[in-house]
Amino acid sequence: MVTLMAMQMRLMDLPLLHVSATLEKVKPQYIDRLFAVSTTGAWTEWMNFFLDVIRESCKNATAIVDRVIALHGELKKKALQNNNNHRLPSIIDALFSKEWTTASEVASLCSVTFPTAQSDIQELIRLEILRPIPNTRPAICVAPAIWDLSRRD
Repeated sequence: MVTLMAMQMRLMDLPLLHVSATLEKVKPQYIDRLFAVSTTGAWTEWMNFFLDVIRESCKNATAIVDRVIALHGELKKKALQNNNNHRLPSIIDALFSKEWTTASEVASLCSVTFPTAQSDIQELIRLEILRPIPNTRPAICVAPAIWDLSRRD
């Protein structure tokens, strides 16, 4: 609810705040504070506790965004080193929306032929930015670093 309210009030553009994940880490204290509100009216203590949880959630969200920005820069730099292929950064940008791709998607994204898209994918595999997923038809490649980052708490 906090995230939805913040977005509705235009305090955030994207739902980056995950209060529930932070609350899960301090669940016993959360339950105790809520119980104290219902039994003794300890609203101030609960509000202070909850604001601390929101502050921690904001710190976590900021750290995640910082890691995403850093990884984005690293992958683009890696793609551009010793390579004049101007399409690779666009493919990397797209991978941050969806961690996997196919040659057809790259062809559409970059307005190139299917063989050119396959060549671009092979270059990203060579650079270890993409990894093919075995036995997939059409052939699917995933960006493991982006996948791993998106699966962290």
